[in-house]
Amino acid sequence: MTIRVNGARIVGSLQKIAMSLSKVEAKQLLERMIFNADLPQSWAQDVWDMSPTLGETAAKLVDILEALMDCCPEEQLNNLLQGLYHDRM
Repeated sequence: MTIRVNGARIVGSLQKIAMSLSKVEAKQLLERMIFNADLPQSWAQDVWDMSPTLGETAAKLVDILEALMDCCPEEQLNNLLQGLYHDRM
Protein backbone atom coordinates (compact mmCIF):
# COMPACT_ATOMS: atom_id res chain seq x y z
CA MET A 1 0.00 0.00 0.00
CA THR A 2 1.41 3.39 -1.00
CA ILE A 3 0.07 6.64 0.38
CA ARG A 4 1.35 10.20 -0.13
CA VAL A 5 1.52 12.73 2.70
CA ASN A 6 2.84 16.22 1.91
CA GLY A 7 4.50 14.82 -1.21
CA ALA A 8 6.36 12.05 0.62
CA ARG A 9 5.57 8.42 -0.16
CA ILE A 10 4.65 6.14 2.69
CA VAL A 11 5.14 2.56 1.60
CA GLY A 12 4.57 -0.60 3.57
CA SER A 13 3.75 -0.74 7.23
CA LEU A 14 1.77 2.27 8.39
CA GLN A 15 1.84 0.76 11.85
CA LYS A 16 5.51 1.63 12.30
CA ILE A 17 5.08 5.28 11.37
CA ALA A 18 1.50 6.05 12.36
CA MET A 19 2.48 7.14 15.84
CA SER A 20 4.79 9.75 14.34
CA LEU A 21 2.15 11.30 12.07
CA SER A 22 0.91 14.75 12.99
CA LYS A 23 -2.80 15.37 13.30
CA VAL A 24 -2.77 17.21 9.95
CA GLU A 25 -1.05 14.27 8.23
CA ALA A 26 -3.44 11.78 9.83
CA LYS A 27 -6.41 13.84 8.64
CA GLN A 28 -4.96 13.96 5.11
CA LEU A 29 -4.54 10.17 5.06
CA LEU A 30 -8.08 9.59 6.30
CA GLU A 31 -9.47 11.98 3.69
CA ARG A 32 -7.52 10.17 0.96
CA MET A 33 -8.80 6.80 2.17
CA ILE A 34 -12.39 8.09 1.97
CA PHE A 35 -12.36 10.49 -0.99
CA ASN A 36 -9.39 9.12 -3.01
CA ALA A 37 -7.77 11.97 -4.95
CA ASP A 38 -10.70 14.37 -4.53
CA LEU A 39 -10.92 17.06 -1.90
CA PRO A 40 -13.88 16.43 0.41
CA GLN A 41 -15.63 19.61 -0.77
CA SER A 42 -15.11 18.64 -4.42
CA TRP A 43 -16.60 15.23 -3.71
CA ALA A 44 -19.63 16.83 -2.06
CA GLN A 45 -20.02 19.17 -5.07
CA ASP A 46 -19.84 16.21 -7.47
CA VAL A 47 -22.59 14.48 -5.50
CA TRP A 48 -24.61 17.73 -5.51
CA ASP A 49 -24.27 17.95 -9.29
CA MET A 50 -25.80 14.48 -9.62
CA SER A 51 -28.51 15.03 -7.01
CA PRO A 52 -29.07 18.15 -4.91
CA THR A 53 -30.79 16.12 -2.20
CA LEU A 54 -27.89 13.70 -1.90
CA GLY A 55 -25.45 16.58 -2.30
CA GLU A 56 -26.86 18.29 0.77
CA THR A 57 -26.37 15.08 2.74
CA ALA A 58 -22.83 14.71 1.36
CA ALA A 59 -21.98 18.26 2.44
CA LYS A 60 -23.28 17.54 5.94
CA LEU A 61 -21.21 14.37 6.04
CA VAL A 62 -18.06 16.27 5.06
CA ASP A 63 -18.74 18.91 7.73
CA ILE A 64 -19.31 16.28 10.42
CA LEU A 65 -16.22 14.32 9.41
CA GLU A 66 -14.11 17.49 9.63
CA ALA A 67 -15.55 18.33 13.06
CA LEU A 68 -14.91 14.81 14.34
CA MET A 69 -11.32 14.82 13.10
CA ASP A 70 -10.77 18.27 14.66
CA CYS A 71 -11.98 17.19 18.09
CA CYS A 72 -10.35 13.75 18.00
CA PRO A 73 -6.95 13.57 19.73
CA GLU A 74 -3.93 12.86 17.51
CA GLU A 75 -3.32 9.48 19.15
CA GLN A 76 -6.86 8.33 18.42
CA LEU A 77 -6.58 9.39 14.78
CA ASN A 78 -3.37 7.40 14.50
CA ASN A 79 -5.01 4.38 16.15
CA LEU A 80 -7.91 4.65 13.70
CA LEU A 81 -5.48 4.76 10.78
CA GLN A 82 -3.67 1.70 12.07
CA GLY A 83 -6.94 -0.21 12.41
CA LEU A 84 -8.12 0.77 8.94
CA TYR A 85 -4.75 -0.10 7.44
CA HIS A 86 -4.80 -3.56 9.02
CA ASP A 87 -8.37 -4.14 7.83
CA ARG A 88 -7.30 -3.38 4.24
CA MET A 89 -4.31 -5.71 4.36
